[in-house]
Amino acid sequence: MFIETKELFDVIVELSTIKEMKVALNTTVECGVVAAISTMIGGLVAGPPGIAAGGLVGTLISSCHANGKFKSVPEILMKDTTQQQKEKLANALRNFLTKENIITIVQLITASQNNPLLLQSIKKIVRDFLMTNMGYRNVS
Repeated sequence: MFIETKELFDVIVELSTIKEMKVALNTTVECGVVAAISTMIGGLVAGPPGIAAGGLVGTLISSCHANGKFKSVPEILMKDTTQQQKEKLANALRNFLTKENIITIVQLITASQNNPLLLQSIKKIVRDFLMTNMGYRNVS
């Protein structure tokens, strides 16, 4: 029996391991650089107390800059993927699930409730898809 793409996506995005995944939208490095530069400037200007103050200021600036720039993986999968990308991910998931002898949605739901290795494998497939097919770098 063939699992439809829409049904598969509806179940996958509700899995706890997928719900917990987030993608940093290319701001992680920027925020790290801002924090490092402000810490260095603080240290040069005021010595050891300046390091603490510069680090604090840089962290606050980075936090404000990064606010709202993280997306949940379910949001990306449901809203930001084209139908062709959805089919590609669904095919990868179906191939894996078939190897695990999971051929229906009911079997997937049942197996995912008590099989952490299955969940980790699904998470890896989704992470690899986001990184190779959609260009996201910071998927966790």
